[in-house]
Amino acid sequence: IREGETVNLSGAFEDLGQRDNHTIEVDWGDGTPIMPQAITVGARAFTLSHRYDDDGVSNADAHVYRVVVQVRDQFGAVSQTPVFLVEVDNILPSSLSASLSSPVIDEGQSVTLNGSFIDPGLLDTHLVYIDWGDGSPKQKVPIGQITRIGATRTFSLSHKFLDNPVSGSTYTVTMDVADDDDPLNPVSISRLLTVNNVQPSFGGNALVLPVTEITEGGSIALNVNFIDPGQEVHTVIVDWGDGTPVTTVNVALGISTTAGLLHRYNNALGNSTVYTILASVFDRETSVA
Repeated sequence: IREGETVNLSGAFEDLGQRDNHTIEVDWGDGTPIMPQAITVGARAFTLSHRYDDDGVSNADAHVYRVVVQVRDQFGAVSQTPVFLVEVDNILPSSLSASLSSPVIDEGQSVTLNGSFIDPGLLDTHLVYIDWGDGSPKQKVPIGQITRIGATRTFSLSHKFLDNPVSGSTYTVTMDVADDDDPLNPVSISRLLTVNNVQPSFGGNALVLPVTEITEGGSIALNVNFIDPGQEVHTVIVDWGDGTPVTTVNVALGISTTAGLLHRYNNALGNSTVYTILASVFDRETSVA
């Protein structure tokens, strides 16, 4: 049979004591308590049933149980003990379900995966592995035993997507479920998640100058600050407004500032000249001036 199924045991015996009372004692071999079953006075046949909640030891897709049957009368006399073997096979998890809290998010936001499955093996334990598809390590969720027949096992897990995909617009989120009896043979389900790029922006302190007036030949140190919820590399380009070549700075992953960009203004046109400094920041897909 398969785990979660019921086996029926039918038997008969003889006893010359017509008025004797009899009980049937069955050790089903799976560790469940022996529950003596009384039968009608004068009856010499019986039928019992038992549900096997698990196929036995972990890391095995089947297990053979040794079933021992005894008939006892009220005087304590016990019958010879017949022995039967019952093979119980593992059943893989099924009816997998996976839903995302939103099918579309922006980079820097989080999504929640709600999953469920069923397994007729009440005593099976499970490991759920979530591959978010963005290169982050797989997450593992242990699922314990249950006590109610037919109950659905559920879990919920959240993940923050630090960046949109390098190519395309979707990540494939995969849920693998493996039970303890056949851990190398998981069942899987996948969902697509769209993660949009967010354009970098400048906040209130985008360009910071320690001074706003210098004499010709003097230098300034410029800090450029920007905002991007995506964890990605950026390029900052500064046009100093005086016709000199622009300054290009590559900003490392997760950094959102360039500090102390130095520039020397050699000439003033007339007694006083106002130069407009223009900074642009580029992520992998777009730019903001």
